[in-house]
Amino acid sequence: MPNAASKILLMIILLLAGAHVHAVVTIEIDQGVKRGIPIAIVPFGISDDIDQELELDEVIRSDLSRTGRFDVLNVDKFLQSPTKVEDVDFADWKLISVDYLVIGSIERVDESNFRIETRLFNVFNEKQIFGSQFIATTSSDRKVMHQIANEVYERITGTKSSFHTRIAYTVASVTSENKTEHRLVVADYDGKNATVILKTDSPILSPSWSPDSEKITYSILGRDQSKIWVQEVSSGNRQIVAEFKGQNRSPSWSPDGTRLAFANSRDGNSDIFILTLATREIIQLTTDRQIDTEPAWSPDADYIVFTSNRGKGAQIYKVRAKENQQIERLTIYGKSNSRASYSPTGKQLILITDQGTGNQVGIFDIESKSISVVSSTSIDDSAVYSPNGEMLMYVVEGRDRHIKILSPDGRIQSRVETLEGAVNQVAWSWDS
Repeated sequence: MPNAASKILLMIILLLAGAHVHAVVTIEIDQGVKRGIPIAIVPFGISDDIDQELELDEVIRSDLSRTGRFDVLNVDKFLQSPTKVEDVDFADWKLISVDYLVIGSIERVDESNFRIETRLFNVFNEKQIFGSQFIATTSSDRKVMHQIANEVYERITGTKSSFHTRIAYTVASVTSENKTEHRLVVADYDGKNATVILKTDSPILSPSWSPDSEKITYSILGRDQSKIWVQEVSSGNRQIVAEFKGQNRSPSWSPDGTRLAFANSRDGNSDIFILTLATREIIQLTTDRQIDTEPAWSPDADYIVFTSNRGKGAQIYKVRAKENQQIERLTIYGKSNSRASYSPTGKQLILITDQGTGNQVGIFDIESKSISVVSSTSIDDSAVYSPNGEMLMYVVEGRDRHIKILSPDGRIQSRVETLEGAVNQVAWSWDS
């Protein structure tokens, strides 16, 4: 559960985010064993000329907690609450087994601007790891909060966090006219700052971010034909890029942003194709009489994995991203495996697997061919890696379709706030 200590830092930073971010607890930690790095986030000192009520340090705490790599201590365990370097007594923090300590202060610069000073200490060797200042305004967005959490995360783990990332998801809801409206939504990775970039009365399928995070491709399902679109996120400008005979579905962007892999049924059954965006030239990768769909690129762009029922049930296969290449079956175990995509390292796939207990999020190790189930639900759909590969996200089906974030070992689960309606599919990308 969120602790009081972290609340205060988020209070401070949400103050910076302005009046539109008063609802601060956007993701709640559902379960998980505290086995992360012990860290204490002390309530920041606030100058007397700031009279706003500050109750908001949930963003930073949630950022660190949901990765599964940190155990953010509750403020009621603190023996002191320093806001300045000279007030820190490392012996007190060692006594409660804290490895790292975050302190800070906030002061008004002028009517609209605030200065946040923050410091991170290694308690064991009693050394400051970094000290930083951030300037934010009352109209600033939540990026300021994520930036502080990002500084802490990177200095301790040595890896880039996924706090500065965005998601795209599709959601369907019934209007007052009793019609189903389908929306494509872009939001911060924790669900905040949600913006609808497309509304339509037809289902929107398989959103996929471009590598530069500036565009999204998707398929819109029609009665006789589905088409693939590319849309600029900032401007909303969009164009059809694939309207070939049959159904055009499941677009997936190549790592260099020049091509799309997609599924097309022009010959009566679904096969995998590659479209070069500049020339609209296509090549066909599969020609099986069974259904091939849901392609996804490897990070080096050499391979494409896809779902096919050419064997017994749906399974994952791999093919080189060239014509007339041999196809290799990857998944062997389980009643079915589908919707696979690569980890950023290319060593694993995240997929939806049925090992006899329903559809769950699984991690497939390419070298050992083994599958590890990491979700505790059994009606899962549309799973993806975070851009840095250190968190997972998926859609939970059922009457309440929603998005969850998982730590890679499945210990920490947190729900993402989404717009009202039934969430269908999700994609994850760096912030542009």
